[in-house]
Amino acid sequence: MGQEVSEAGWYYPLLREGEAVLWEGKPVKYSYPGRFFRGIFFLFWAGFAFYWEASVIISGAPLVMILFGLLFVGVGIYFLFYHFVLEPKLLRSQRYLITNQRVIIRKRGFRQQDITNLELDLISKTEIHKNKAGGGDIYFHSSGLQTSFSSNPKLFSAFSIISSSSGFFGLENVEEVAQILERAIAEVKKKRS
Repeated sequence: MGQEVSEAGWYYPLLREGEAVLWEGKPVKYSYPGRFFRGIFFLFWAGFAFYWEASVIISGAPLVMILFGLLFVGVGIYFLFYHFVLEPKLLRSQRYLITNQRVIIRKRGFRQQDITNLELDLISKTEIHKNKAGGGDIYFHSSGLQTSFSSNPKLFSAFSIISSSSGFFGLENVEEVAQILERAIAEVKKKRS
């Protein structure tokens, strides 16, 4: 793996001339919508695969059935390892940035870094999901395209349609961040008109 970059100022190389940082953050709660139900599904998958494989072995079924079952056991083990070990580590590496021009989301993997840029004037709507403690998620809905860059050249995509799951997830102070974002969007749209 390459040289570790300090987390402080991770965004400096990404800033354009005249671009000012309004807010920087990261997830406090390392989750996202649907993660709990996905975990239950993976547990069910792996449990059933282990049960089925054990039944096949005990019953003395042909070798082809045992090998077929091992495929599903392997997938179940991968699901569990990824969901409960790797994915939380990946979620902890996410960073969020609001500037006076755009929103930047950094996702760092084990061998690559993905940066998503969404111009503020393309955000047509924001949606806040707030929990009782004041934390939550902000979803971005866009009327246009977003720029996406991956440190893996094979995954480079200059323009991709924004997905409905784009946003800031696991924020501690979701209302404060939403207000900063809404003010920045209003300011950009005011300048453009």
